[in-house]
Amino acid sequence: GLLANLAAMPVITFVSAPAAAAALILTPFGYGDLGLRVFGYSLEAILWIAQTCTEQAPGGLSPGKQMPGVSLVLFSAALGLAVIARGIWRWLFVVALSGPATWLWIAAPAMALHWSASGDVFVRLAGGEVHKIRYIDGDGLSPMRFSTLEPSGLCADWPCILDAEIGRIALPRPDADATACHPRADAAYELVPHALTDTGERSVSCAEPVLWSDVVRTGAITLNTKGAPSKKAAPCKARPWKPCGVETD
Repeated sequence: GLLANLAAMPVITFVSAPAAAAALILTPFGYGDLGLRVFGYSLEAILWIAQTCTEQAPGGLSPGKQMPGVSLVLFSAALGLAVIARGIWRWLFVVALSGPATWLWIAAPAMALHWSASGDVFVRLAGGEVHKIRYIDGDGLSPMRFSTLEPSGLCADWPCILDAEIGRIALPRPDADATACHPRADAAYELVPHALTDTGERSVSCAEPVLWSDVVRTGAITLNTKGAPSKKAAPCKARPWKPCGVETD
């Protein structure tokens, strides 16, 4: 990450920013495309730098899971105190804060299932590998940390049954009846692709539902390897472009 930023910042400072400013200034005169073209080339260079550094990064340096917010705060405080403090105190502060931050990051449960607002489903299978499944069409974006994953061919047939780290995941057909149970009653979780509310009528023998309506409301639903949701439902805040209660299938 440090090497990628050191390589990308000169491009951003001396090419991207001036090209964006030039496009803004030249647009009223009909020549804004010249600045935008240079700006686009600079973004391609930045993406190439990011891709190259990602491919060259040695494996095993990262716990392979999203950093908890507490760890980010502790690492940031350690960096700040390393700059401010002097002498032995600098190292004591860094060790005292970075140690717990690293332990919390390693001990945090990993993502087991993530249903993003894009409609894509990311599942960590029993072997530990994360697969991307194109499930339904959504209006949002997938997480940046999964941007390099290609769609998997695991769900060629419906219903799709996946053996994940948190148990068996059932994905019915995207147009399946939301109130019907999946025929595989031994599934631990079942994705419900319609806007079924928490009070929807479902048989007691159904697997625990993961609702698309919750994905629309909160932006994403994530289950960790302990089966607990790592993102709680956020209260709806009405906006002019998306009032509360308006959901997209």
